[in-house]
Amino acid sequence: MLFRSILLADVSEAQYAVDWRALRAQGVRGVIVRASEGQFHADPAWDLHAPSAAEDGALPVGSYHAFHPRHADPTDQARRYMDRAYDRTALAPVLDVELAEGQPLDVVAERALDALAWLAEAWGKVPWIYTGADFGARLAAASPRWRAEAARYPLWL
Repeated sequence: MLFRSILLADVSEAQYAVDWRALRAQGVRGVIVRASEGQFHADPAWDLHAPSAAEDGALPVGSYHAFHPRHADPTDQARRYMDRAYDRTALAPVLDVELAEGQPLDVVAERALDALAWLAEAWGKVPWIYTGADFGARLAAASPRWRAEAARYPLWL
């Protein structure tokens, strides 16, 4: 298994003003901007951060969707994310899988994998998984499918 460490910044509406050149000077080599969350939330800072990181900071830009497993149709979330961010960034799409929202972990894993498979097919790029090491390990312990399929996707910790 190949591991590569690249410092990427996670940016969303929680950060209003960002000094992209300062981030680059600190060793950041790319920015992943939240485009959407859950079934309906469009991050209002997306339209500001995505172009300014690329132009002002000369950083490669990607997007992510904060996945909410409580919504029964994971491909609907993936569709909405793609509608917002497709073809607007250089990096592959990212699915942020960090919440259970009261769902059993095997259900979270199934729904996230369904969204990832849909994104890979529709986007034409292999999406990344963004999660914590502990949450990823809990998904693997709960779901044989996660253990079998999650390795297809690059992992951003």
